[in-house]
Amino acid sequence: QIGRAPFCFLGKPCPTMRLLPAGQERPSDFDDGAWIEKPGFPPSDGTWLHPTLGALPEFEFEEGHDKTKNEPPYRLVIGTHADAQIRVDNPQIPRRHCMVFKEGRDWFLESLSSAECIWLGDRCMERGLPEQLQSGDIFSLLRPPTPYAYRIWLEDADNWYIDLNSDKDFANKWPSKMPGHASEAPPAPEELKRLAWQTDQMRRRSEEDQVRVADWAAFSQYVKRHYHKYGIFAKPWAGSVGPPVERPPPMAPRAFPEWIAALAAEERMLPYIEREYPFQDQLELSGHSLAKPLTPRATLPRGPASAWGEARQEGFRSGGAGVMVGDTTLLEAAVGRTLADHGGVGAAAAGSSGDSGSSGIAGSAGALTGAAASGLGSGSVGSGAFPRKPEAAVVAPMLVAYSVSFRDWLMSLEDSQFLICYHDRIAAQFDSLDQVADLYVRAGVLDDRFFEVVGVKKLGHKRAFQKWFRDVNDV
Repeated sequence: QIGRAPFCFLGKPCPTMRLLPAGQERPSDFDDGAWIEKPGFPPSDGTWLHPTLGALPEFEFEEGHDKTKNEPPYRLVIGTHADAQIRVDNPQIPRRHCMVFKEGRDWFLESLSSAECIWLGDRCMERGLPEQLQSGDIFSLLRPPTPYAYRIWLEDADNWYIDLNSDKDFANKWPSKMPGHASEAPPAPEELKRLAWQTDQMRRRSEEDQVRVADWAAFSQYVKRHYHKYGIFAKPWAGSVGPPVERPPPMAPRAFPEWIAALAAEERMLPYIEREYPFQDQLELSGHSLAKPLTPRATLPRGPASAWGEARQEGFRSGGAGVMVGDTTLLEAAVGRTLADHGGVGAAAAGSSGDSGSSGIAGSAGALTGAAASGLGSGSVGSGAFPRKPEAAVVAPMLVAYSVSFRDWLMSLEDSQFLICYHDRIAAQFDSLDQVADLYVRAGVLDDRFFEVVGVKKLGHKRAFQKWFRDVNDV
């Protein structure tokens, strides 16, 4: 190989592919400071360009570069385009005139433009038909004889990084990244390639909120069956599974500092939840007692209440969990509160003078039912000092909308029923839909604090909640 090659590690010359102007006998000195690194676009490591006094610059490509040997084969474009790796200033030469590229162990030349011919020796090349190059071949950008001609220099020994049993480095393990390069890895079955495409489709649908948790679970089993078919199993690392490791005994509970104990003593359990506090022992050692649980807005429904995670339809009798079959406690509480808010204070008070449980609330519901039947909102003045609100006539439709269970409400918000994932959070925080409206809805506008309490992050889900309360208010 003629001339002086670029020096790599420990002063050893790097294997390179060189393009020298045909009239230049020797390559330029690599230490003269005139070399330009990574010419053209996209830039590539291990490529160098050296200006000359002639019509064409000198070009070098380093074979086996650490940052390019595991990438797709290099492609060099020659033309007048600003992004060309070798840019030529001649109006007779097209923007993208020809391409020099590597495939496997060999280099090829391909003509890209029909406006001007590429000459390999004294023969005009056919456009789009690559031809293999040998070391010492000359190709011209214009009809020869012309100063716009290159001589290529290369050696087969520079392909060390492609050999499977090379002593210099590891062989190629990624045939998909290096098309045309030899590899010891077997080709992937078409069934697994199709499986990769299906996984991409599932991911795209998931980003568009079109996939449920059950769909992902079924698809994971589908993928697992295909992997097992071709002998792909998930196994633990060697040594990761063994006899149980002896662990020290847990520490005994200790008293909290005073300021921590004061904060923990203020914590109160949610209604209907029977669960031990995780800090009960520490709090008692600190000299504090547990606070009483929160009081629900409505009395405990008659009959068995549903437990956490229970899926029996007949057991759904607590606030907001499933369909309230035969349970009118929360509905009666909502009716009584809404009646009081719209001026029916006297009727609500008359109904609530009896039992403090569900009987008083039932009286409120009966008072409202009678008032609605006799024309509630006809313009009369109630027991208070203010006239009835003009929209009192629509109290009954609003009560019907707020009387549904949390599950039915979430399933009715949109056809895809993605909002059902918020059911447990809402049922744990609120007793009824009327309570949600009372705390976070003003004139049909849902407060953003509701989303923080429930944990709603997606903008589309927020819009669905806001639209429902806005439509109910409009009605």
